Amino acid sequence: MKKALVSMLFLFAASVAAEPQWCSGTLTHIYVSEGGEVTIRGTWRNEHTVICNLNQPRSNISVEVCKSWLSMALAAKMAKAEVTAYYSDVQSCGSIPAYTSSPSPGYFMLRE
Repeated sequence: MKKALVSMLFLFAASVAAEPQWCSGTLTHIYVSEGGEVTIRGTWRNEHTVICNLNQPRSNISVEVCKSWLSMALAAKMAKAEVTAYYSDVQSCGSIPAYTSSPSPGYFMLRE
């Protein structure tokens, strides 16, 4: 009985474990806060998430990379093009924490 219970717990833990996610869609909002946080709202999440900071490194994302991501996000919004944000360790695209609680993506891609 104990072995069965332990096995079930391991199966449950594996099913809720975080893993890589490629979150794709269009951007409905982009803004920069007074603190420099670049915040987007993608259709994959329908919630605001911070991807980087223009004033200081955030989660190893440099200010220079953040400026590039902001440029790509603005271009994508104007062109109504899709983007992909890669997260190495989240449970799902829909479960990414909102605003400043969100992790920075590993990369941000502008798609056709």
